[in-house]
Amino acid sequence: REGEGALSVDREVPEGTVMPYLMMGRDLLAVETVPAGSLCALGGLGGLVIKGGTLCSEPNLPPFRPIWDATGTGAPIVRVAIEALRPADMAALQAGLRQLNQADPSVEVSHLDSGELVLGTCGEVHLERCLRDLKDDFARVEFKVSPPLIPFRESVATGSVGAAETRTADRRYKLRVVARPLSAGAVAWLSARARLCPSVEDDGAEAAARAAEAMLADGDGEELGEGAAGALERLLRGESPLLSLGSSESCPKGACEDADMAELGASAGCVAVGLGPAVHPTCVLFASKPIASALAAARAGGVTAADEAGGSDVAALLICFAPAIVAGFQAAAGSGPLCEEPMAGLAFSI
Repeated sequence: REGEGALSVDREVPEGTVMPYLMMGRDLLAVETVPAGSLCALGGLGGLVIKGGTLCSEPNLPPFRPIWDATGTGAPIVRVAIEALRPADMAALQAGLRQLNQADPSVEVSHLDSGELVLGTCGEVHLERCLRDLKDDFARVEFKVSPPLIPFRESVATGSVGAAETRTADRRYKLRVVARPLSAGAVAWLSARARLCPSVEDDGAEAAARAAEAMLADGDGEELGEGAAGALERLLRGESPLLSLGSSESCPKGACEDADMAELGASAGCVAVGLGPAVHPTCVLFASKPIASALAAARAGGVTAADEAGGSDVAALLICFAPAIVAGFQAAAGSGPLCEEPMAGLAFSI
């Protein structure tokens, strides 16, 4: 499976496509198997893998992070948006960017949700060379380049607390949202594990959970308590938002949950139910336990769960509203109120 990167495809290589070669100096020797410890090459991947990939017997394993990305070597620091002067040349521009991305390990090409094609390079001189190669050798079309893009993140000052209220259309029920800074430990914990958050297809959920468990075991979670880190870990794995923490004589179950959520920055009586924005999330949505139960029921049964709630109008209403609450949180976290940039380091309690 191909690694992360825009203008790339996430698909499996058909069986029989890869041809192994044993590297013997300047020569390549076609072989059926390669002995351990030998240097080999793989042929037949030119149109499938752009820059790097993951070899694994598990078809649903998420791709590993590229080596150059993990070490931080040659990380892009200058990003510009590129657009073809003629709409008919857009396909050629995309093909040229794909070739440039494959030819230069330090180049990063991404396709934003807004439709922009963004080229990331290691500096101004590197950018000039990449633009010249793209125009003369790879795309061979005329294009315009934007000024350097500067990424922003929106957040709030330490100690700030904001609240907002709204009512349903029939004026019978009221929703209250409180926003405050997420704890520094939680922000650091999520930032270190941001790569685990992309969604996984349903048939690969188990493999993704195993991979997440192995990677989380290597992380440093000393900045957070065991219960708080466990709640965030369940969200990363896509498990039920409801906590199932054990109780002890010194700390009853309810008191432990409240203490763990307060450590993250939640309001009293709320539990963690969601992460946002979709890319590199460092915002957490907390909800009261009735809303968290409704969200779990909506994910499990949808309309059927609402019908079974029969006796409680409030429970049935919450089950219907729960998906909209999460979608609203994702929209708000992905586009802040100041300059429509993603928000970071915030805790929303509803």
